[in-house]
Amino acid sequence: MLEFYESARAELDALDTGADRREQMEKELNALETALYKDCVALHKARKAAAQRLGALVREELSELGLKNARFDIALEELPASLTEGARLSEDGLDRIEFRISPNPGQQLMPLSRIVSGGEASRIMLALKTIVAELDDIGTLVFDEIDTGLSGRIAHVVAHKLGKIARDRQVLCITHLPQIAAMADAHWLIEKTDDTKRTSVHVRRLDADQGIREIARLSGAGGEVTDAALDHARQMKDGADAFKKQIK
Repeated sequence: MLEFYESARAELDALDTGADRREQMEKELNALETALYKDCVALHKARKAAAQRLGALVREELSELGLKNARFDIALEELPASLTEGARLSEDGLDRIEFRISPNPGQQLMPLSRIVSGGEASRIMLALKTIVAELDDIGTLVFDEIDTGLSGRIAHVVAHKLGKIARDRQVLCITHLPQIAAMADAHWLIEKTDDTKRTSVHVRRLDADQGIREIARLSGAGGEVTDAALDHARQMKDGADAFKKQIK
């Protein structure tokens, strides 16, 4: 009975002071919304400044990666005037951020997710990861078709960037370029067979000698493994190993 009495008394007090309590809570809510909006504005300004710096760095990286005519920027939507005016607040603030790119001269900047090819996306990701390599905690990166349209000097540049990223995390890279394959610490050969009834894919680990032969096959004319191709493959592997020792 005493417990019920105390409960009923507390409920009656709440009813008697409900209007005052509601007014107080509304004031607290308004104060919190004002403080939160100020924080969102400060975060927006910081992101806007960082977007300009990051955009310039990405454009520089893309130029080195064979996309010298590409334009890239990071667009931030303007903030609403307050949290009550169409605001879409989330744990990341109020900002809506979009990466935009124009891969070729004369093209308008368009959302990255809509227009890039697989090879372009891989190179853009490589550029971003090269810049922020020490800022995230992603343990494994996978690059597929990153060598599309690459050859010669650009292939070496890509290989060196992959080597730098691999200092701090695992990199899985599917490639057909000997310059990139030579940078690997371990080689896995992916083979597809077709017996007219079914297609099978086999993956097997290559030892050091097999890795050299595969690099030679990639660099040889028509996939032919000649003595000259083997010598060239060993030179590429030695050069890649020397580079990795240099950046450790």
